[in-house]
Amino acid sequence: MIDPSGLLSSFVAALTAIAPFFVVVGIGWLAAKRGLFDESGLSGLNSFIFNIALPPLLFRAMASAPISGSDLSVLWYVALYGAPTLILYALAYGSGRAGFGLDAAPATLHAHLAVNGNAGFLGLALAPAVLGPEALVPMALALTFDILVVMTLTSVLLARASSVGGGAGGGALWRALMNPIPIAALGGAFWGLAEREGGMVTPEVVGDLLDLLGQAAAPAALFAVGATLAHKRSDRRIGEIGS
Repeated sequence: MIDPSGLLSSFVAALTAIAPFFVVVGIGWLAAKRGLFDESGLSGLNSFIFNIALPPLLFRAMASAPISGSDLSVLWYVALYGAPTLILYALAYGSGRAGFGLDAAPATLHAHLAVNGNAGFLGLALAPAVLGPEALVPMALALTFDILVVMTLTSVLLARASSVGGGAGGGALWRALMNPIPIAALGGAFWGLAEREGGMVTPEVVGDLLDLLGQAAAPAALFAVGATLAHKRSDRRIGEIGS
């Protein structure tokens, strides 16, 4: 039998855990609305988050994950995350083309946005708060898949739609591989293996530096979400959003 009081207490506990994060989002929104944080500042903040703060956070999370060289759970997770993602991508592309009469390029963006959630900003902040720090590992794997596979696929389709897709595949894949997020996640996984199975040791000062930078990722990302919401307006195409 379900205990209503237990459900209520669990709900209140979860709400209490995540409330500060949405307060930071609100602070970012208010700062942008009051003119304290303009779009050029937001661009610089986003660059800091993606290129400076998030990579150390993901590197440390993957390095500390108990993954062995013979562990297939990572591959299973990527497959179970990736297959539905690509199926949804195809369905959203088809609905954009057939249901809303979009051309190839807008339909590609329609599909990309259908599967590209806010895992990098909201997800990486909220998941550890609710599920514990171990939640960073699946989040890092999901982000790596999104960048290496989904972003590459979108880049190739957009290039073909604009009739310049001759060598788009290799260029898009190279740009994805050079993205600091998958570099950090994959590099952290291999470094962790080297530590556990090869006797490698991370110097304490290096670990402290990575932790210090990584701790800036969540608050900066939440602030950026709020500021972005303040600067962006929806065109109210509710049908496409709902699909």
